[in-house]
Amino acid sequence: MFQDSWARVISGEEEGVYGWITVNYVNGLLGETGQTLGALDLGGASTQITYKASVDLLSNLYNVQLGSALNEDVYTHSFLYFGSNEAGRRAKQLTVDHTSPVAPGVYSSPCFYSGSSQSFTTMQGQTVTIRGSGDYASCRALLYNLLAKDALCLTAPNGRIHTNETCSIAGVYQPPLFVSSMPQ
Repeated sequence: MFQDSWARVISGEEEGVYGWITVNYVNGLLGETGQTLGALDLGGASTQITYKASVDLLSNLYNVQLGSALNEDVYTHSFLYFGSNEAGRRAKQLTVDHTSPVAPGVYSSPCFYSGSSQSFTTMQGQTVTIRGSGDYASCRALLYNLLAKDALCLTAPNGRIHTNETCSIAGVYQPPLFVSSMPQ
């Protein structure tokens, strides 16, 4: 019989690692091969990035041990508010915060298809309408702000501060990817 104490909500990092294990198990890459695939899990509220790092890690290290068959250290990070639903909500809020209304309570979003329209409740509780203008370049510029690429990257090997090129998003250090050919 099931007991409530047997269940718990897993962390974002565990979610990323379980996805990594699944992707590599399905592709027959766990254990002896030495080659693995990375996993990116784009959820509604968060995104997880997990892969076998080719450098020593000071943070975001997760040891995966499956009996005697597998003992791997992987990089994993869960980016809360970077899932599809949350990023969409934040993009709408950016539209309201950084553009002038085209009419009272109506804003134009370059990320919506031209002619589309959607109701949105802002963080301040105001309900507005967002209409699409379908402008790829402007949408890309708007969404780049969500990535917080200008955030300082502090967690890096040897305790050094790294440039934004060594960070993924929101100032989170991300080790370089080990690139190899994908199995056939």
